Amino acid sequence: MNPSPDCGGRRRCSRASLYRLFEQRGLSVGEHIRAVRLNHGRALLRDPRLGIGDIALRCGYDDLSAFGKAFRRRFGMTPRDWRMMIDTAGGA
Repeated sequence: MNPSPDCGGRRRCSRASLYRLFEQRGLSVGEHIRAVRLNHGRALLRDPRLGIGDIALRCGYDDLSAFGKAFRRRFGMTPRDWRMMIDTAGGA
């Protein structure tokens, strides 16, 4: 087993071990990463100074359309609609 220095933070583990840990919990590493990126994007949408394209790039999406589709799958609305909803709700 060839440990990866950053895999798992302070605990060294192989890539295979990390994937196995996620799998044991019924999770996918890719799905987890996507969820973290989209949650970060949702948080950034609270800042009206940031354009949605900028937010997509900050979350690792090179394509605004891909960000929008992934966001809609996860949250049931487009980034623009979510931003409008929180603006209407007073930032809720």
